[in-house]
This record gives sequence, structure tokens and C-alpha cells, in this order.
Amino acid sequence: MTEKQTPQWLQDLQESSWELEFLISGGAIFTLIQASQFLTESVQSLHITNEIIGRGLLLIFAMLGIEVLTLGFILHLLLRAFWVALVCANYVYPEGVQTKKIKWKRPFRVNIQEGSDLYELILKTNKLCSTVMYLSIISSILILGLLLIALVFVTLPTILFNTQESPYWDSYFGYFSWVCLFYLLDLVFFGVLRKIPILSYVVFPFFWLFDFISLRFVYQKALWLYNTNVTKWKFATVAGAFLVLAFFYSYAGISKTMHWDNIFDQSNYRSQLAPNQDLRYSYYKDELGDEKPIGAVIPSKIIDKDLLELFIVYRKRFDQDFKKLGGKHPYISDLVKIRINDSIYQKLEWFPTWNRDNDQLGITTMIPIKDLPNGKHLLVLESTIDTTQSVVIPFWKQKD
Repeated sequence: MTEKQTPQWLQDLQESSWELEFLISGGAIFTLIQASQFLTESVQSLHITNEIIGRGLLLIFAMLGIEVLTLGFILHLLLRAFWVALVCANYVYPEGVQTKKIKWKRPFRVNIQEGSDLYELILKTNKLCSTVMYLSIISSILILGLLLIALVFVTLPTILFNTQESPYWDSYFGYFSWVCLFYLLDLVFFGVLRKIPILSYVVFPFFWLFDFISLRFVYQKALWLYNTNVTKWKFATVAGAFLVLAFFYSYAGISKTMHWDNIFDQSNYRSQLAPNQDLRYSYYKDELGDEKPIGAVIPSKIIDKDLLELFIVYRKRFDQDFKKLGGKHPYISDLVKIRINDSIYQKLEWFPTWNRDNDQLGITTMIPIKDLPNGKHLLVLESTIDTTQSVVIPFWKQKD
């Protein structure tokens, strides 16, 4: 049996691809950093305009995929730069290491021969660069495939058939979660469930469908090529450490958007800072900067005018309460009751509003506060449908 020969054109490409790799890694890092910000803003907008199950899951998986790629390309760029440095050093000093000049004393040892060069290390680093590039791209495609599975089996049914109101939804979601768990276990442990007799027939219909939706047939051969040529426990260790790093990196990017606690913050009395209401920057338009409002906003904490402008973003979740209003011509504004301190404002005029800067739809009213004294006041927004729902916005009137 003749040994398989690598085509000359492929060998030349493999040996001279490092220049192209630098361009790809540099461009990819810049693009992915921009993509993470765009993704976060898009999911925030989706959270306002749609009540779709899986918005958070979409952001988590997509951000994890982006961060895996970003860290992979950063690591590849560093390794390739190290590889170039080794090549340059080997070229500058072709005579190799001169062990006679090292003169280390025991217990230190010099484990190289006279004239040793960096050729072997250069080859190992080159292979490592190629492996990192491969794993980064394949890992991101795998995460994208898992996201496609979630979109097809969870998100799309809620959009097309309003399955959330079905009595069978909880059972369906429970069974789907178990199948996904087995699919993930099979993926992580190199197809272990596909190797077990009889059980392979049981999981085949589900796994075949998941493989098709996640586009696994596109990269399956590449997976086999890698899985059959590596030590699996070494791969699992390195890949696990890399995924943990990517998870924490993506966590740092979306923790504020997802309203997660800061796991690195060890302050014990964060909920006991002061006895008054929260001063959330999201309540005040001048503190939002380029961010989009997500609820009710007023111009600032300090108001020096006789009118207080209040803008409320129209969110998809208002629709369920809107249907409960009844009547011939209800409005979204009928869902809101306004008071300042203990005074209820019953005759406010509301106006439909489109915020061109942020491309947001909502309602606006001007609250007369001429008779309010200078000092602290509480603007309270209450739901006319559910009295337990309320938002409290502190502000200070300061007018000469």
C-alpha cells in the first residue's frame, strides 16, 4: 500500500499561509469586537418589541460563540507572532546554541546539544497555530448549530403557533430539554451514545434531526479527522479550560444586559447601601448616553422647569394588559396611572412618540410641576391592571 502523498500546491499553501493567517486573525478580532456590541443592542431591541421565548438563550449562545472565536483568534495571533520570532531568531543565529558559553552549575542542567537550533520548536508552534485556528472556528460553528436547534424547536413555535398558552407546552419543553442534554453529552464525549448497540437506534431519529438542523454534516468529516488523531483527555482538558475562559469573557460582556449579579463583587452589603429608592441611570435620559431607554425616562435627576417630560417605551409585554382594558377605543396610555408623592395626576394628556435617535416607539406626557416646592420628589408609575406593578423615579426640583 503506497503512502498518501500531499499535493505540492497544498504543501506550498500550508508552508506559506502564515501571512494570510495574520490578516485573517487581525481582521476577525476587530470585526468580532464590533459584532458583540451589535448583538447586545439587537437583543435589547428584541426584548422590547417581542415576547419571544429564548431571547436570553440567543444572547448567551451567540455571545459565547463570538467570544470563543475572539479568544481563539487572539491566541492564534500571539502564537503566530511567537512563531515568527522563532523563525527570525533561527535565521539570525544559524550556528545554533553554543552550550560551552552557558556554564550553568549543578543542580541546573543544560539538556541540549551543541549547535541545537529552533527547528523542532518552530514546527510544534506552527502545528499549534493551525490547531488553535481549527478549534476556534469549529467550536463557534458547533455553538451556532446548538443555537439553531433552540431557535427551531423553541423560538419559532412560540412565534408561529403561540405555544406558550398551550397546556402541553411545559411537557414539550421538558422532553426537548432532556433530548438536548443527551445530544450535548454525546457531543462532549466524542459520540459515545452513537457507539452503544441498541441505544444507537433509540437516539438515531432525534440525533439525525439535530445533526441536520445544526448543519453538522458540513463539518463532520473535519471532526472525525481531528477526533481520530488526538489524545482525547488532553483535548478535553485544553478545550474545557478554553471554554471556561470564553464563558467568563462572555459573562463580562452580557452580565449587565442580563441583569446578572457580579460574581467577582464580594461586597456583602450591596442591598443595604441606603434607605431610599434606587437612582438607576436608566431612568434619566441625560445619563443613558448612547443606550436605548428600556422603560420610563425623564430628562434628568434635577428638573429646573415647570413641566416634567415623561417618556414610556412601548414594550410588547404591554399587549396582554392592553387586552384586559376592554372598551371600544382603549389606548396604551390607559395602562398607566401617574402620581408625584401622594398626589395623583388624573388629567394628563398623552401623545404617541417616535424617538428618531433611538428608533423607539412610546408615549409622552408633560406633567405640570409648577406648584411643587424645590427639593426631592418621587414620580410613581402604577399599572391600572395590576396594582402591584409600579416604578418609582426620584427627582429633585431646583428652580429659582
